[in-house]
Amino acid sequence: MLNIFIVLIIVAVIWVFNPLKFTNFKSPLKLDKKTRSEVNRVVDQTTQQVNYARQMQKREQQQNGE
Repeated sequence: MLNIFIVLIIVAVIWVFNPLKFTNFKSPLKLDKKTRSEVNRVVDQTTQQVNYARQMQKREQQQNGE
């Protein structure tokens, strides 16, 4: 009986002082619209530059192969 009482007290103390109770589990990586649009713009520019570089490399390879 005493063991059950001690276990209940320990459980109650852990429940009262639970550090996860006040933790915010929302993602901190949410971006506002302005930042998101700027990131998308930079990604689009980078994709265009990579595609252009690939085209130039392909043309160079075709010219050297002929």
